[in-house]
Formats: sequence, structure tokens, C-alpha cells
Amino acid sequence: MLSNVNMPLMRGLAFVVLLFACNIHVGEAASDSAGETSSSSSSSSTGSTGAPASCGDGALDPGEECDNGQFNADSGYCTTACKLAACGDGIKNGAESCDYADPAGSSCTMECKLVSCGNAIVERGEECDDGNADDTDACLASCMAATCGDGAVQAGVEECDDGNAEDGDSCLTSCVSAKCGDGVVHEGDEACDDGAENGAYGKCSATCAGPGEYCGDGAQNGPETCDDGAENGAYDMCAADCSGPGDFCGDGVKNGPEACDDANTSNNDDCLKSCKAAMCGDGILWNEGNGGEECDAGAKPDNTVCDDASCKIVGCDEFWANCDKNYASNGCEADLSLSGNCGACGVTCSMGKSCTFNGGKYGCN
Repeated sequence: MLSNVNMPLMRGLAFVVLLFACNIHVGEAASDSAGETSSSSSSSSTGSTGAPASCGDGALDPGEECDNGQFNADSGYCTTACKLAACGDGIKNGAESCDYADPAGSSCTMECKLVSCGNAIVERGEECDDGNADDTDACLASCMAATCGDGAVQAGVEECDDGNAEDGDSCLTSCVSAKCGDGVVHEGDEACDDGAENGAYGKCSATCAGPGEYCGDGAQNGPETCDDGAENGAYDMCAADCSGPGDFCGDGVKNGPEACDDANTSNNDDCLKSCKAAMCGDGILWNEGNGGEECDAGAKPDNTVCDDASCKIVGCDEFWANCDKNYASNGCEADLSLSGNCGACGVTCSMGKSCTFNGGKYGCN
């Protein structure tokens, strides 16, 4: 019975509870929707370039330093990113002549002014700046420090400077004027240059006009014992190094045109002193070593007759006789034109014969 009485009240309470639950879900949905909207609004507040999304609308909005609307320009006072132009922002703008933060701004000072070589102030990109256009002092007119090879002669420091790396011309790469004795051959002016050794034996002459004294110049000098010039090293000439005679007849070595070389001066052994082999018919008596000649053409014992084919003595000249039977020692020694040799070799006539002179000689008749 109590239950029936309270039924309307219970239904009312159930409705209130249901309504409350529905309000909670509607609030959560509204809250979620609001959050998404806020996030979307936040992400769109700046552009892809980093400039605020409102940059360029002509109104100064949060995040902007300036906004001139359609007049925003990187070359003006307000950039396209709505930032005030400033020296060092990498953009040439405003009153700037350049901007040192620009990758191409190497000739720009830290005050965003173009470097001015010659103003006596060492600025960015300069090695020096002495405020003058004199290229002969330590600082060139280009505001670069003077160095050897820059093509400008630095007074009191360099003798010359031709700006090249060639040592064969009139100016060395050390910026010293070329001269005989510097050890460098200067084409057209010098034939050689051995520096401090010029004039020494085997080196360039003192004037660099050509070689000085050397082995092969045809004059004995320095440590040489001989010098036959261009013929050094040839047979019977000075050695190639001028230290003494080269190959020659009599050195004991068969060389050059030699047939033999026994290193002696005998002309009667197997090898003549001319380094030719001895032979019958050469006109030289070969009676030593393997020689067995008794005579050889004009070379023969006195008053003998020589067989040139065999180089043997075959008799005596007319009116001469050989008494001791030894041709080699004294040839035909008896002069038959003398009366004392009437019977030849001093023998007197016998058996009734008398010594008479007949036909140019004495004989026993």
C-alpha cells in the first residue's frame, strides 16, 4: 500500500536523474568541440614562413613588430615577416648599404656599410688599410698585405717582383734580381750558373758565359794529367777522365788496332814495339822469342846476301868473305879488296900461286 502511494514521487525522481545524465554528455561534447576549435585557431595563427598569419593586414597584431600591410617589403623598414629592419638580419633594407649576415655580404662591415678600402680603417675583408694608394709600402692599394709575388716591388724589402713563379727570368721567385752566381740559369743571359762554385774546376765560369776549366777542354788544368779535348778516351789519347793516358801501345793490353802488346820496347821479339806481330819481310830482324831470322830485307849482318823469302843469309856480298862461319855475329868480315886477304881470311897463296889483283879483288892465281 505504501508502494502505491509513492509511485508518482518515484517517477519524478527518475526523470530528474535521467535529465542530469544527459546534461553531462552534452557538456563533454561541447567541451571537446571547443578544444578542437581552439587548437585549430592556434595552429593557424602563424604562416608557413614563420610570419604571423595576420602579417600584412595593416594592423599590429600579437607576434608582430610592425605591419604596413601591402607596403611590407624586405627592402623597407617593415619586412614581409612583420619584423622591423635591422643590421644583421641578413637582408639589405632600410638605410643599409649591405648586410653582413647576408652570405654574399663578405664586403660588408658590422655596421652594414660597404667596406671602403683606403679609409685608413681595417674593415671586414681587408688585411690592412693605410689610407693611401702606394703599392710600394707594406699595404697595397687593394688593402692586402704586401707579399713577394704580388707583382708590386716593396721598397726596401724586395729587389723586384714580377708576380710569377718563374725562376728563369730576370726576377727570382724570392723577389731578388737575377744575377750570375745565384745558382739559377737565366735564359738568354747565362749559359750556366753553379752559384758559389762558379769559376771552380769542372763548374760554370765566373761570368756564367759557359763552362770553366774542365776535362775535355783540350788544356791540362786542375787535377788533370792530360787533356786531348774531344779525343779523350780514344785509342792512344788521354783517358776519358783526364787522369792519365788511355789505351796505348805498350800498356801490356791488346786493344785498339794492336795485333799484340808485350809492354816492352824490343823490336826483335815476337811483338814489335809498334804492337804489330813480327814476320819475315817486315824489314826488322826477328831473332828473339820464336823468331829465327838471320836477316830481313834491309836488316842483315854486314856485307851479307839475304834471301827475302826465307829471311836466311845465303852468302856474302861481292869482294867479301866470311871467315869465322858465323854470319850473325859479324857478317862477312873479310874484305877481299885488301892485299892481306889475298887468300881470303888472311890465308897466303900456296902451291906456286901468287897473289894478284884481278877484277877488283885480290886472289891467288
